[in-house]
Amino acid sequence: MDLSTAKYRITYEAFSKFSASISKAKNLDQLIAIVHKKSKYLFDSKLFRTIVCKEDIVHSFTFIPEQAVQQEGADTLYPYERKLLIDRIPFCNTLDTFLFDEFLSCDRVINPRLWGWHFQYNDLQVCVSVLSDDTKRFVSNDIEILHLVVDTVITKFQEIQFKSELKHKNKNLQEALLLIEKKNEQINQIVDNQKAIIEARTKEIRGKNDKLLEISKMNAHNVREPLSRILGIVDIIDHLSTEELHGEVLDYLKDSAQDLDLTLKQIIAMSAAEIDKFGLE
Repeated sequence: MDLSTAKYRITYEAFSKFSASISKAKNLDQLIAIVHKKSKYLFDSKLFRTIVCKEDIVHSFTFIPEQAVQQEGADTLYPYERKLLIDRIPFCNTLDTFLFDEFLSCDRVINPRLWGWHFQYNDLQVCVSVLSDDTKRFVSNDIEILHLVVDTVITKFQEIQFKSELKHKNKNLQEALLLIEKKNEQINQIVDNQKAIIEARTKEIRGKNDKLLEISKMNAHNVREPLSRILGIVDIIDHLSTEELHGEVLDYLKDSAQDLDLTLKQIIAMSAAEIDKFGLE
């Protein structure tokens, strides 16, 4: 087995372990930690940088031997990354001006060379760049394994982002369901209160109707007695002489009429009192 074949086999064994570790990542922090720890076994670099863009949201991840740095916002983009997002053309350039002072001292880099690629994953745009030098050489043969690394990492990134968004949506949905449940309880309480009011009002009206019916029966009985006397006199008036009519019969008729008038006044007064008592008009 020649050296190139041995290196190829070792690299892909390392990638297999890398991929297995990536699959176990539960969140973004774990994903970043795995990439930082294990990517150095897959290809050499002084700096490895990944930009993930979705609409106006920009995530940048910079990996150097000492640390991994996560940043957000379009202001974290370098000019070459902005250009790469537009023209999407891979490049490999020597650096006349060192760009990465915030991460790496230029004194530690000998003859720097910057590589860059653009990838599209559905609604994600991804820019990947590798800074290499004479001490950490990235070569063309490493591009294939780099692409596999990017595919694996971005797929996991999308999975983590999707789960996070789903969790957030589920939380919002749960809050909405709780709000609806609370509103339903309030509506049910209002309905129960209205039902109680209607039942109480119905009972009150039924009681008033019963009382008015009682008054009506009592009044009918009180009116019937003097009215019966008057009607009785009317029935026999044609059979009486003038003398008989002007005698006791007329006096009896007057007394009966006065009794009827008194009874009607009592009925009116009693009915008015009950109406005032019930609050009816």
